[in-house]
Amino acid sequence: MKTTSTSPRVFAFLIAVCCVQQSHPQSKLGLSQYNYLDTGGFSHIMPAVHYQSATGWEAEARYNYEAKNSVAVFAGKMMSGSGRVQWSLVPKAGIILGSFTGGAVGFTASLERNRLFMFTEPEFAVSGNRQNNNFFYNWAEAGYNISGRFFAGVAAQQTIEGGTSVLQQGLMAGLQTKNFRFPVYFFQPFDQQQYFILGVSWEWQ
Repeated sequence: MKTTSTSPRVFAFLIAVCCVQQSHPQSKLGLSQYNYLDTGGFSHIMPAVHYQSATGWEAEARYNYEAKNSVAVFAGKMMSGSGRVQWSLVPKAGIILGSFTGGAVGFTASLERNRLFMFTEPEFAVSGNRQNNNFFYNWAEAGYNISGRFFAGVAAQQTIEGGTSVLQQGLMAGLQTKNFRFPVYFFQPFDQQQYFILGVSWEWQ
């Protein structure tokens, strides 16, 4: 979710957190739909689709993530390991078309030990024209699986653009089943510009 100094311009997509799994013996297909709601009732959507091959190659397409009315397509290769700590890393690159046109590079990384998990997804986007600035954006979260179905934790997102840095922090909680995940994020809980992110994601393998 790329942010501005006043409010988020888009909302976050965390398909990679849907199921923190470090092995990839089978192909996977994931779909998600997230909605951004502020105290004034404003809402917009961000659909996304994610595919991972049995060999770890990944492709992802998403709308309204890098900027409103923009489509981004990314590709990358997953690396992973397991032991006392399970981890995964996916370097990726892609193109962006729409209100923001250009390219982007970044990675997704996750760690999991017992019931604790962490996730981060930084990216750097370069504009292909003078109408938009280059920007850096990062989403990060850390949480605890309370049970097989419920999880909770904290989340943060940061945007650096045009010499300005915006950091927003929030709480998260949700419900998960074998194939579905229903997260809820509450950002800026002690600020007048509070907002929610409500989501649903599905993964098949």
